[in-house]
Amino acid sequence: PEQSVASPNPVVATIAAPEVSAGNAAVTARTAGRGGLVVSLAKMYFIGVGLVQQVALKAALGLDGYGALSSVLAAASITYNPLVTASLQGVSHVVATREENDAADGLRRVWPIHLAIALLVAGAFFALAPLVGRLTGAPHVVPGLRLLSFVMLTYGAYAPLVGALNGRARFVRQAGLDVLAATLRTCGLIGGALWLGRAGFSGEWNGVEGAALGFVLSSTLVLGIALYAVRLGARKSEGPHTRVYLGYLLPILLGQV
Repeated sequence: PEQSVASPNPVVATIAAPEVSAGNAAVTARTAGRGGLVVSLAKMYFIGVGLVQQVALKAALGLDGYGALSSVLAAASITYNPLVTASLQGVSHVVATREENDAADGLRRVWPIHLAIALLVAGAFFALAPLVGRLTGAPHVVPGLRLLSFVMLTYGAYAPLVGALNGRARFVRQAGLDVLAATLRTCGLIGGALWLGRAGFSGEWNGVEGAALGFVLSSTLVLGIALYAVRLGARKSEGPHTRVYLGYLLPILLGQV
């Protein structure tokens, strides 16, 4: 449950970048070093937020509810983490190997590919939720699993945007989105759990579904902010061909799976 939208190694952007002069290489190295520090600090922040999240959710849901939510989040993270990591690395590579003025066009070219993959994964997760519930001996968590299928969609659309920031060496902005995503997710999980678990809500949903709904809302908000912060570029033909890009992306995705 404590897994995050993990950012790739910032060195990826440096390795993938075009050849530069010695002076520019030194600047790039310093930028990568500072970027690595900033991203690492963001991950440390996420670990701290995760500890707060565990304590607060146990208090809000009780041990039984927290156990059910942990099952939901574990199944979801197993599914979306390979998608997120592959998306980050794939788009970072595309952006880092292009000129600055063409980077946004490259992102615009490949972002719909990631959106289509996210739609397929989200649809499959939604359809297979009852099977996952039966196989894990927890059929009561199926509503929560189906809610988190929407997180597959939002994260699948969000991760390429963060990958574009990484490829452009915008590490501070990348880390800022990581911190924002972690904060909003924790607030959404806890707020949703309290809303449906402790506010006297008399429906079929309970605190587990409330936490899952809070996760969905927070990831949707972060996606909207990321779309505002990252320029997609114009509708041009520049960028890798779909077949070529999938040939690069799919081995990464399979390796992550």
